[in-house]
Amino acid sequence: MKKVTAVMLALLFTASGEATAQQVCTIGATMPLTGPAAFLGDIWKNGLNLATEEVNQTNAAGNWRLQIIYEDDQADPAKAVTNARKLISIDKVPLILSNFTRNLFALIPVIDENKVVLFNPSSFTPGFTKKSEWAFRISEDPVSGTRLLSTYAVNNLKLKRYVIYHMNDDYGLASRDIAAAKLKELGGDVLETASYDAGSTDFRSQLVKFKALSPQGLMIFGPGREQGLIIKQAYEMGFRPQFMTDMTIEVMGAAKTAGKEAVEGLTYWNGAFDPDSKEPHIAAFVKKYQEKFGKRPDSWAAIHYDAAKIVASTIAKAGCNADGIRQALYQVKDFPGVSGSTSILSTREVNKKLVLKKVVNGEFLFISPSN
Repeated sequence: MKKVTAVMLALLFTASGEATAQQVCTIGATMPLTGPAAFLGDIWKNGLNLATEEVNQTNAAGNWRLQIIYEDDQADPAKAVTNARKLISIDKVPLILSNFTRNLFALIPVIDENKVVLFNPSSFTPGFTKKSEWAFRISEDPVSGTRLLSTYAVNNLKLKRYVIYHMNDDYGLASRDIAAAKLKELGGDVLETASYDAGSTDFRSQLVKFKALSPQGLMIFGPGREQGLIIKQAYEMGFRPQFMTDMTIEVMGAAKTAGKEAVEGLTYWNGAFDPDSKEPHIAAFVKKYQEKFGKRPDSWAAIHYDAAKIVASTIAKAGCNADGIRQALYQVKDFPGVSGSTSILSTREVNKKLVLKKVVNGEFLFISPSN
C-alpha cells in the first residue's frame, strides 16, 4: 500500500476527540494512487490537498489542524477494505473518504462495525446511503440527473425513439430504469435496452442491432473507457443518433476515447461547477488550482475540494470524533461550495443544482439549468 499525507503530522492528539490548542484531526482516504485508475486518484487528491492547505491556513476546522492519510486501493474493493481497517485500527480516523460503487459497498460492513463515517464525494449509485446510517454522499444525484436528461431529450430535442445501453452494475441498472420510466412518462418510446460488462472493448454486434431499430437517441450509462468506445464504434459504423450520457463523458476521458467528431453534439447531465465562473470563491479556487497543479480543475477536483471543506466545518463544530461529525453532517445546509451550493438531506443524500451540457467543437458547454 502506498501512503501519502496531505499535512505532515507534527502534533499529537488525544483519543477523546475533544479539541485542544494545536491538535491534529486525521481522516482517511482510500483511492487509486497506482494502476489504471490512478489518474482519477490524482484529480481527487489534488482537490482534497488544496482544500486541506486552505483549511489549515484559515483555521476553518476551528482548533484542529486537518490531516488526510491516503491509502492506495487501485480501485479494488478488497484493497479498500484492507485500507479501511488499517486507517481505523492504527490511524484511529473518524471518517474515511472513498469512491467507486464496488468499493463503497464493500466498506459498508467495516464502517458499521466500527461506527466510522464513510464520505463519498463522487460515486453515483442510487441507494448507497440506504446501506448504513454512517454513509454520506455529496456527489450529484444520478436520479435527478437522469430525469433531467430524459426530460430535455423529449421536450427540447423532440426525440421520440430511444435505445438505452448501460453497464451491468448497480449504477447502470438504476439509470436504465429511471430513464426508461421518465421517457415513457413523457411519451417517448424505449425500443430496447441492453447491458455490457465493465472492461468490454467490442460493442459492434449490439450496436448493429440498435442501428436496425432506427432510434433517434442512444442513452449510455456507465463510466469510463467503455462509454467512449461505444460512441466511437457507433460513429465509425455510421450509426449516429443523438448520443446522451452523464458527466463521466467529461471527467473520465471518455470524450477523448470517442474522438472529437464522434462526440460533437453529445448531451449529458453534470454538476454545476463552472471553471469560468466570476463568483469570487470559484474564481479563486480555479486560480489556485491552476497555479499549483498546472491545469484547470474539473468537476471532480471541485467536489473533492468541497468535500474537505465540508468535513472541516463539521470538525470545527463537533470535534474529531465520528459520531459528532456524523451529526454535524446532517446540519450542512447551503454550504457555498465551488461545485455548487450543497445541502445534506436526512437521507444522507445531497441536494445540489444540476445542469445540462453539450459538446461543441471539443468544448463542454452549458446549455440548460436544472428545474
